[in-house]
Amino acid sequence: DNFPRMQAALLEAAAANGAKFIAAENLYLYGDPGGQPLREDLPYNAHTKKGKVRKEMTEAVFAAHRTGKVRAAAVRGSNFFGPDDLVYARLVFHPALTGKSVNVLGSLNYPHTFTYAPDFGRALAIVGTRDEALGQAWHVPSEPPLTQAQFVKLLSEELSRPVKPQVGTPILVRALGLFNPMIGEMNEMMYEWTKPFVMDSSKFERAFGMKATPFRQQIRETLAWVKANPPVNGSH
Repeated sequence: DNFPRMQAALLEAAAANGAKFIAAENLYLYGDPGGQPLREDLPYNAHTKKGKVRKEMTEAVFAAHRTGKVRAAAVRGSNFFGPDDLVYARLVFHPALTGKSVNVLGSLNYPHTFTYAPDFGRALAIVGTRDEALGQAWHVPSEPPLTQAQFVKLLSEELSRPVKPQVGTPILVRALGLFNPMIGEMNEMMYEWTKPFVMDSSKFERAFGMKATPFRQQIRETLAWVKANPPVNGSH
């Protein structure tokens, strides 16, 4: 994988310039929590290819911090969307705006933590300017979990018209993955969408007083951005 090599080069650059290194990470390194809330103090039980790469990368960051090479921290978010995010724009928000079915994974019925991309940015900025945050992992303040059915309902309410979900079940995703490598890459992450997937961000909220952007505002701002920046031929 190229990502560990890229990170190693960035760590060297940060060390050479005396800069802090704040890693933006996902939750893959924890592995399948079996429906239990994900907290920063959980062990790294990565069982997927992506998760093992992420585990290796975060261990490298904290090893560099412990040895004094750089002053580092990690900021982790759940599946995110928002202005400038092209994935959810293409799969969910643009279809909703144009009266088409929106694409969801796994099941409509399990609670799932969504992280708002601008909140991720705010969290990175806070951790980068607070020395007491260094040497630790932090979960981005995120709104309470929603089922994907509730997510679609909020979209419908914001647009004042029904939005229909199209569910990519595990069997369908596996079948499509035989023909599309990008979809095939999603197979190993389906555990996030076929049981509760909940991230606890209370540590960050207690330490720094940051709250997530209200969910309806997240959806409103994302719809406005996608409306102003529609995908071209299904992609940006």
